[in-house]
Amino acid sequence: MSCLSLLVAISLHIGLEGDYNQVHPHARCTFDNTIAGVYYNSESNVGAYIGQKFEIPFDSELEVGLVTGYTGKKVVPM
Repeated sequence: MSCLSLLVAISLHIGLEGDYNQVHPHARCTFDNTIAGVYYNSESNVGAYIGQKFEIPFDSELEVGLVTGYTGKKVVPM
């Protein structure tokens, strides 16, 4: 059994100045509620992340974690 998923996320950067990447391909491994992966971030850098998934109302999920690859800090919340 493989934990690997290949995904694409889309983001909007409303009210921010700059030319941000809005398409984020990434590879993720999910084990129970733990997530880890690498992705192409808004600053057009490759970042790595690790976090947890939580089920929330309305048949949705919330992901909380830490990520690398952004200017100014080595690790930031995601």
